[in-house]
Amino acid sequence: MAYRTPVVGLTDRTTAHLFAADAQGQPCAIEVGTPRWFAWLGQAPLFRYQHPEMGCFTARRETRRSTIAWYAYRKVCGRQLTAYLGQSEALTAARLLTVAQQLTLKEATMRAVRDPPPVAS
Repeated sequence: MAYRTPVVGLTDRTTAHLFAADAQGQPCAIEVGTPRWFAWLGQAPLFRYQHPEMGCFTARRETRRSTIAWYAYRKVCGRQLTAYLGQSEALTAARLLTVAQQLTLKEATMRAVRDPPPVAS
């Protein structure tokens, strides 16, 4: 069976759910911010976050300087943008949205520098 990256997406304006497969391979949904979410984060290496307006990013759990934390990655125009998400206990729906907004701002800035608007004459 092929591995499918778990996805976090909005189920309404303020609630996000993780959509993944359980230990038996059956689909399941876990609300972000619940004890099940934090337990899942403790064993997961990565997930994908999708927002209809702020785009998406891949979140990876990494060890840096003896600290385990999550980092967000988005590839734009061949360049990788990175943002710090925080440790597992900090990963709430609000934090995920905040980082998606940060990456969207970085992306807009990068695109504006790369492709400036034409000058009117």
